[in-house]
Amino acid sequence: MNECSELYVKPTSGSIGNGIIKIKKKSSGNWTIYWKKEKHLQKSLRKTFAFIEQKVGPQNYLIQEAIPLATYHGRPYDLRVSVQRGRTGEWQISGMVGKVAAAGRHVTNVAKGGKVKRGEKLFRHSGLSVESMKKEVNRASLEIANYLGDQLPHLADIGLDMGVTRNGSVKFIEMNGRDQRITFKKAGMRSTFFDTYLTPIQYAVFLMKSNRKLNSRWGRGKTKKTRV
Repeated sequence: MNECSELYVKPTSGSIGNGIIKIKKKSSGNWTIYWKKEKHLQKSLRKTFAFIEQKVGPQNYLIQEAIPLATYHGRPYDLRVSVQRGRTGEWQISGMVGKVAAAGRHVTNVAKGGKVKRGEKLFRHSGLSVESMKKEVNRASLEIANYLGDQLPHLADIGLDMGVTRNGSVKFIEMNGRDQRITFKKAGMRSTFFDTYLTPIQYAVFLMKSNRKLNSRWGRGKTKKTRV
């Protein structure tokens, strides 16, 4: 809090935007705390800590530095990128969709009133090159997925929240193990919505074929005929 003027306090095991607290330092030295739809002003660090501890309770939380997100009609937005292993066993981008925060909200989650928009529309509104942004978001997302896949070998289906700053820089926010695919459907991206279900099935077929080849190579799974 001494180094950053804006922070997010988030539960380590939460989902759909539940329990997220935003803290913002004002020029006067006071702190504004955004909790759900409420806004509280605290005049000291001690009182700020006390308020957060009251809301957090015994559960584990993490702290993230806020990213100065690009906005759509004055409301911040980020991107949900579906990254999955497919028919070749390699990571691929299955889809990307934007999430715009509801009025007065500090989170973009659809469950908290956020609206979904196609990423291309948001990029144009922000004066950013659509093709350049898509290329950079895809590159960063695949790099992150490959790194996470090395750490968690059985990982195959994730949703990445990616932030875009006002000047077009791409920032990684977090990885979600339970991708909310419904966002694609709500954005009118029906083919992408179905692809996010098809791709994991294709990966399952890849694993099955790979397992058969392995068994064949080592002579497993063969039945010897016995003459009686």
